[in-house]
Amino acid sequence: MKSVAILLVTERSVHPNLLPVIQHLAPVEMWCISHSEQQSPKECHWSPTVEAAIHLINAEVLLFLNGDGSYSLRELSLFLNSICYGQCDITCNRLKSATSLDVWASVYYEWTSLPFLPISPYLDFPVACTRELAQTVADRIIDNPLSVFRQVVALNYRIHHYHHVSYEKPFIPAFYSAFGSMLTYEEKRKLTHLLAFLQERLYKKGKRGGYSDGGRLLQVHEQGAYSVREGIYKKGESYYGDQKLSVIIPVKNEQGTIQQVIREVKKLCPYEIIVVVNGSTDQTYSLAAKEEVTVVKYEHALGHDVGRSIGIKYATGDILLFVDGDFLVLAQDLFPFVKAVESGVDMALNDLKLSSNVSHPVTSIKQIFNLFINHKHLGISSLTAVPHAMNRRILKYCREEDFMVPPLAQAIAAKNGFHIEAVHSVDINPLNRIRPGENQVADGLARTGELIIGDYIEAFHHLLTEGWDQSSTHFYRKRYF
Repeated sequence: MKSVAILLVTERSVHPNLLPVIQHLAPVEMWCISHSEQQSPKECHWSPTVEAAIHLINAEVLLFLNGDGSYSLRELSLFLNSICYGQCDITCNRLKSATSLDVWASVYYEWTSLPFLPISPYLDFPVACTRELAQTVADRIIDNPLSVFRQVVALNYRIHHYHHVSYEKPFIPAFYSAFGSMLTYEEKRKLTHLLAFLQERLYKKGKRGGYSDGGRLLQVHEQGAYSVREGIYKKGESYYGDQKLSVIIPVKNEQGTIQQVIREVKKLCPYEIIVVVNGSTDQTYSLAAKEEVTVVKYEHALGHDVGRSIGIKYATGDILLFVDGDFLVLAQDLFPFVKAVESGVDMALNDLKLSSNVSHPVTSIKQIFNLFINHKHLGISSLTAVPHAMNRRILKYCREEDFMVPPLAQAIAAKNGFHIEAVHSVDINPLNRIRPGENQVADGLARTGELIIGDYIEAFHHLLTEGWDQSSTHFYRKRYF
């Protein structure tokens, strides 16, 4: 049986119930890793860093524990068995169930394409590993556990995850002092680790982290439209005080719904309606033209969200409302977005409710992104989803082409202090038209899912390279690519 050293990692004093428990494990060494030697019990060696301690330890197995809580002796004993008898190189705490996979782990597993394991890739303690493995990753096991986890998998270290060890956390007000958009200690910690890993990925794979943009025609603004048919539909008076409303509708092969959609938005008394027809091979263009609205036509498909960007270019209103042409949203459900902007909200988003599938990587990255930009209150609401509306003044900071990547435009708006709110809920999931090859896949993510994740990574990249100081985390360290 291999010898064991126990490392208690803490930012405060060691929990009084912990030492009697771990002493029953008969470790050959006990270390306290903390900022101050005064926090270390007399029974423990002290070190300010894990790296320094690891290179001084002689034991064959290292067990990492949180020093400020308590554990079950029986559970820890079972946890150590496999590694102490040489059956593995690292043993990690098993999740209670598959549904315990949180938003953070979901995004990580998607980014790395690693096979799912019932453990947290954040290497939440307890973790036990061989001294050899610990010395290999000593400088990163605390600061960048996600990178360590990937290296462990890539180097084919033997991983065991057969036992769950419960951890009784103390109530520490500082850990729970979050209100509104403030982040909890755990959210700050995991966000910091995820960003550290993301920066590595961006360095290796570019600003989208290796995800495709779905073939967007990014230079379309420079090329100009194939044709523009100015509509005679114009409202001389404004229903929204001195602000004019422009409605933008991008479409492709929507002859079955486009007239219904246009007639519904006319009930809002907009100043103008702009339909961007791209890549259509049916009667969408002629049907839209019959409604006497402005129709911008492109012969080729522009790609996801490019049509919205083109609509912004031709819009002249003060309030811009975005809807899709493939499903009908009633005027009474569109009106709250317009009124919110009229009342002072700069960007009014669809209030998407957290579903039971919170661990889906697309849902997860939306939630994590909103945490990063200090908009925790938005949940998973996103500029990716219609309907949404915005004030024209955002265009002083966001270029028209930035809206080809909706999370990027949202990031720029947040960075410049614009007021962003989720104002009304429209359940678009049952309304969206199923597009084979885009919305459905037999395995893995749909193409639209991959595109959305890539969009969010591009938005993260923009903020990180711009030196965005996410001050609510207190952990952010500026790096360059």
